[in-house]
Amino acid sequence: MIFKLKKEYKNILNLSSLFFLIIFFIRFFGELSSGNNYNWDTDHEMYFGTRLLNGELVYTKEIHDKLPLVQYFFVLPAFFKNVSIWTLFSSLVSIFASFSLRNTLRKLIPELSSKVDLNNINFISNFCGSFYLFAISSLSGSLHMINHFAASSYLLAFTSIFNYTYKPKKKFKIIYFFTSLFFASISISFRPYYAPSIILLGLWLPFRKYILININTKNEILKSKIVINSSIKFLSWITLLLIFIIILNAAPYLPNNINFFIDGIRHNSSSLQSMNILSIIKSQL
Repeated sequence: MIFKLKKEYKNILNLSSLFFLIIFFIRFFGELSSGNNYNWDTDHEMYFGTRLLNGELVYTKEIHDKLPLVQYFFVLPAFFKNVSIWTLFSSLVSIFASFSLRNTLRKLIPELSSKVDLNNINFISNFCGSFYLFAISSLSGSLHMINHFAASSYLLAFTSIFNYTYKPKKKFKIIYFFTSLFFASISISFRPYYAPSIILLGLWLPFRKYILININTKNEILKSKIVINSSIKFLSWITLLLIFIIILNAAPYLPNNINFFIDGIRHNSSSLQSMNILSIIKSQL
């Protein structure tokens, strides 16, 4: 039996999607026109973008809590002394991520439930995509915060690697595979604490593949081959992700400044707590 939404529910989803999009674009154009987009976090990145224009790489003279790749994204805003350039770029990436989420859900929902009607899938996917834009424009700091760009890069990494599993043609599979690596590297460079969950994403996909195979086939030998193949692919994805992050962030320091890069990473990796994590948890009980 195919599940179909009632007409009133469809209207609610459509109106909600339209409302979310209107709010997003009001905030988007309002922020671009008003120039009300200053905060200390963006100010830091604008400062380091200015330092790069003067030929100074991060970590060489000053320590920063983000990876060096971030500095390059603020060169153009720093050159024009205009944060709105960053807001525009970040928002366009978020819109692209929203479309990617919508298209991915149109593939994912039938996989979760084959009883959902195609029109209903479109209504739900449109709602989720528009709600994402509404959510990032409603969070503290609005659209110029670097959190939104990091989150959108994370989302694009997820949707790209997910679509990689669907594309039958090798050319498209390669494009999605490396697109996911690129955006995952950017996301981790902006917010390094995304790294554990992105690594888990690489481990989740073979597990998901196993569940689908387990449902659709009873051939144990075929199951084992497909799962082993998927595991190798996504273990290679994790390895390549590490290589991507190193190349994108360390390349500007070669060959003479690599020690500065290593010292900066070592500094940012040091614990800010004198107590170990178990002691901290115990002290809160």
